[in-house]
Amino acid sequence: MNIVIILAILAVVVFVGWIWGQRFGAICCDTNFNMPVSLVCGAGMLLAVLTISTVISTMNNYSDQLADSQKLVQLRGVQEIRLTQATELTNEFRQALTEKYPEHEKAIFQNFKPQNLLVYLATYPQLQALSGMQDLVKRTQELWSGYYGVQEEQQALLATMRFRAIDPWLLNWFIPNPPE
Repeated sequence: MNIVIILAILAVVVFVGWIWGQRFGAICCDTNFNMPVSLVCGAGMLLAVLTISTVISTMNNYSDQLADSQKLVQLRGVQEIRLTQATELTNEFRQALTEKYPEHEKAIFQNFKPQNLLVYLATYPQLQALSGMQDLVKRTQELWSGYYGVQEEQQALLATMRFRAIDPWLLNWFIPNPPE
């Protein structure tokens, strides 16, 4: 729902409150302090303030939900890029490993896990002597760490978005549900 509809609803509520106040002769400028009229006026003003604050709060949360939805799309893109980069560097490391140790190629490909790059460096010490291998391992580990960090950030963002969609203090019937 867009902001125009929300503002139209707010205008209708204020207009109805104004008409209601005029019907009862209580636009809060009654100087004879008639008790029932003052109560109606006070209740109308309280209802108007409550409605306005609820609509403003809901509009703010609606805006936050849309912003978080776009941030989630951006995080998924970052996650995909990091996964691609980490996979390419991991494959590069695997290729260097099989070139240096062709007799262990079957074992390397069968049990290879990107999280164990330092273990492979310790198991195959000649790899440490290759130029750039330490940097390759470090960069690969940074990318995998960033990949998992983005996943954690996505889950925290989704939890916030899920709560916002069911928050009982908001008019949440038009706040979009978080994507899965």
